[in-house]
Amino acid sequence: MTTETWAVPHGTGGGVGHTRDITRVVLAVAHGVGSGKRLSDAIAAIETIPGVQVVFTTPPGPSNGVEEFLERTGALTTPWQQAVKDRFDLVVSTSATSVDQLSGPLLLLASLGVDGRPVDHHGRDAITAVRRLLDRPAGARRSPFVIGVPRHSDLDLLRRTSPDVGRHATTVGDPTFDLLMRLTGMRAALRAQLELTADDRVGLLLSSRGPRSLLGWSPRAVESISRVGLRRGDRVFCSLHPDVWTGHGVRQVRTWTASAARDGLELVPPQQDWRPLAAVSDYVIGDHGVATSYAVALGKPVLLARVPVPRGTGTDLAVPPVLTAFRHLGLVPATGTSAEAITSAPLRSSVLLRRLAARLLGLPV
Repeated sequence: MTTETWAVPHGTGGGVGHTRDITRVVLAVAHGVGSGKRLSDAIAAIETIPGVQVVFTTPPGPSNGVEEFLERTGALTTPWQQAVKDRFDLVVSTSATSVDQLSGPLLLLASLGVDGRPVDHHGRDAITAVRRLLDRPAGARRSPFVIGVPRHSDLDLLRRTSPDVGRHATTVGDPTFDLLMRLTGMRAALRAQLELTADDRVGLLLSSRGPRSLLGWSPRAVESISRVGLRRGDRVFCSLHPDVWTGHGVRQVRTWTASAARDGLELVPPQQDWRPLAAVSDYVIGDHGVATSYAVALGKPVLLARVPVPRGTGTDLAVPPVLTAFRHLGLVPATGTSAEAITSAPLRSSVLLRRLAARLLGLPV
């Protein structure tokens, strides 16, 4: 890649030389805090390849907290206006937005909607943006393009609905869910860190973003749900989607949840990882977000808020004993989601991503 215009803070060494021999530079594109966390989980498998240096960037747009997030993680960053001028050995992104402006082989780890089409970091249909990636200018800028999806069924659906895009896809598993599985295996140690005894019960409320989320439904719903657990002596935490914090501001979010916090609800700060809490929790109450699906796939007792009850089931769905106290709130027991519904390669995403990245980087697999 061309690096002579980079300044020292942007990772080239500015002529003073690298401490390690760097043969490949990978650009990781973080569009937001939520998608940035997913990106970081995937990059963890790539940055261990010998000779690889990972540099992060973020496209221009409204302030959404991603710069602060990258700073907290200790990531090496470069400004977008510099990134678009250079060619990288590999570009990795979880969203197709603006990535067509970058040069180099591309690995897109986009989420798919229910219709099997890629969505962007806001959850909006992104098939047009993905097709722009297929039409990147020819010549020196023409580079390999791969879409990584978590499940074989995602691969089949994408190939049926969008054959021109699906032919570039492959299954890579879900690195975030793999991390959750590993953390669950450390449950005893994590509970000890929280100074929990064997008799202590931990509840976790998970709220995604948007008006259909738990918090979007009503802050009073969060208060009512948490109060049930707190009154019986549970330790109850609440984790919000990062976009809630960046979209409304810490001050406003804490105002909305102040009453619940006074009752004893422990609001997970935006800079804190919610996944260790998911691993130690005894039950979860969530909404339509992917975090709730992860909890169900881990085998946690889960109730869903604001989810219609399937016709014919009514209140006949079995409520796990640990959650019976919440039944009067009209929540729906979550059923049917297993690890296979999340990933086709449980605990193997790191291996698959590393192999794929090495191939795209032209390194031995």
